[in-house]
Amino acid sequence: MAAFAASYSVSYNFKYQVKGKDNNQTYAMSAGTIKVDIDSSTDYLVGQPQTYSQTLMKLGTFSDTAIGTVQVPINGSDSNQWTNLNAGTYYLYLQKTNDGAFTTGTGTISN
Repeated sequence: MAAFAASYSVSYNFKYQVKGKDNNQTYAMSAGTIKVDIDSSTDYLVGQPQTYSQTLMKLGTFSDTAIGTVQVPINGSDSNQWTNLNAGTYYLYLQKTNDGAFTTGTGTISN
């Protein structure tokens, strides 16, 4: 039986952290590889870190599971992928320094 690829749009706007599941941004994915492509823009403050954390999370019945975390640029594009994953519902958890600057962005999550 062939698996069907899924592709979803992602958008975000946060000051410190945002969980996709809190904004109804969860994604039903088939087993295999999940790829995340994003493009971010931040009101950068001099002296602040130039990356933030992007964690792929799997929604669970009692608790969620962190699949992996990568650092992505606060300004610019990035692409990451996680392999050998089970089918399930996934979301992104984004977190950066609580410096008062907003980070906004869009992208896709697909497999």
